[in-house]
Amino acid sequence: GWPDVLSSGVQSGRYLAEHANMSKLMTRRLLRACVTSNIFHEVSGSRDDVDDDDRLYVNAPMGEALREDHPYHIKFFIQHQIEDFGPALLQFWNAVRNDSLLPFSLAHNYPHNARAVWDYYQDRPAQGLQFIKAMKCIDVRGTAPLLHDFPWGARCKTIIDVGGGRGSFLSHLLRTYPGLRGVLFDLPSVIE
Repeated sequence: GWPDVLSSGVQSGRYLAEHANMSKLMTRRLLRACVTSNIFHEVSGSRDDVDDDDRLYVNAPMGEALREDHPYHIKFFIQHQIEDFGPALLQFWNAVRNDSLLPFSLAHNYPHNARAVWDYYQDRPAQGLQFIKAMKCIDVRGTAPLLHDFPWGARCKTIIDVGGGRGSFLSHLLRTYPGLRGVLFDLPSVIE
């Protein structure tokens, strides 16, 4: 994506459009939205004599966090939210009026039960992998506070991490507190 392209430095709107194989009009609109959202900074100034295609952009701090090589990147989490949960948010008001409807099930045409999300990921391995990567993004960003803001060693002997994915948090916890024991529990498709 563009944040990865901009990791090498300043690029023009024209270059970004060509790189993404996007129309110039949609590129301009998206770049304006990204600048407004503080994902990118425009460094060519706001002069009227600069053609939109020649305006220059760099990553803002949020853009840096969207780079795949950033140690605390959130790229997969954002993709997951947009592709899987964005459509569910659009169904929220329909579901609020009827207790038997779930926004995720409405958005993705799945049975209205507690397993809908997990069935969806099992039926769509690429989306399931993206979900795992999204959770890893959260895990990497949130591990340190969780490790140090709770007296794990003083209050616990065994930690059971239910829905713990591939065990990233649990392994950090056990390395930090070697006296603890850990049990990881998740779906087989996640752990394998």
